Amino acid sequence: MTRQLLAVFVSVVGITAIATGCGGGGDSAPSPTKAEFTRQASAICEKGVKDIQRGIEVLVKKRAGENVGAFSKPLPDVAAEDVVLPNFETQVEDLRALGSPSGDEAEVTAILTTFEKAIKEGAEEPKGIFRGGAVSLGKTNQMATKYGLKYCGQP
Repeated sequence: MTRQLLAVFVSVVGITAIATGCGGGGDSAPSPTKAEFTRQASAICEKGVKDIQRGIEVLVKKRAGENVGAFSKPLPDVAAEDVVLPNFETQVEDLRALGSPSGDEAEVTAILTTFEKAIKEGAEEPKGIFRGGAVSLGKTNQMATKYGLKYCGQP
């Protein structure tokens, strides 16, 4: 059963990376090109996906063999609250720090705003991250993919 839970969560983690984009840059740093931005943003998101996978694996192993009745919250809720959502918040911060490519500020801001909405939805209904309840997460994933980002917004 533990292997099955791990397999479910690891596959769900693959969905987390596409929801993130990037925000506007500061006045002192030059704007990245779109190619630079997509490369750096995709690397941030890929790292996020890997970190989420590792975090969920640790959580599943920690709970393995313990009495299920002893837990105050179901595993998907704990995984979302303790692993996925904090990781998403870090991804958004890191992506905003990149700055937006010149001329793409509105599109990148829209991606990040939608991603932040998905984080809020996930905080309100943690299981939604894994069961499609965080509608904005799917939308963020679509927007980020269309922009050329990889791995962004996947739990």
